[in-house]
Amino acid sequence: AAGYTDVERGQRGSTEEHLTVTQFKVQAEQERLADLKAAQAIAEAEIDDLEDQKKAAQLEAKEATDRMKELAPAVKNMEKLAREFSDDPEQILPEPGALESAKGYREKKAKPLLERIVKVLRSVYHAFLNLRNDYDRLQQRFSRECAKTARMGDRIDELADENKILRGIAEDFDRAKKTLGKDKVE
Repeated sequence: AAGYTDVERGQRGSTEEHLTVTQFKVQAEQERLADLKAAQAIAEAEIDDLEDQKKAAQLEAKEATDRMKELAPAVKNMEKLAREFSDDPEQILPEPGALESAKGYREKKAKPLLERIVKVLRSVYHAFLNLRNDYDRLQQRFSRECAKTARMGDRIDELADENKILRGIAEDFDRAKKTLGKDKVE
């Protein structure tokens, strides 16, 4: 009649008692603490997952670095081949014999040597292309893994800060529990 339409009357003859303000606050804080502990557990699990992902990313980056180290000797071998054929032409190409014709010299000495040089150059060029492609691919993978690692590190820092806040709230609740008494809080 006084205009309070949202108030409900209790059951007649009920022995149910109302909670005191302190009991209600403790009950609300317990629910809040349970929610915070659940959030903390989720955050810790997420931290563990991110750390595992970070370790995996670091392992992939290490594998890429190792692969690049494996490819380095192949480059040195190509340099050796190139050096072998870039020496003094006087030593590579022999002098023509006294009675040897230009055509015979060309067919027997110069042409086979040029064919070997072209063959080596092609193999060096193909090896170079393969190495360059491998290097580019590894460089891209390494960059992606570095970016993932940085993002995971940032996320771990965020979760660690959140965990610190949740621990502070849990400590406050434990203090309130000690002050009010465990029986009242329960």
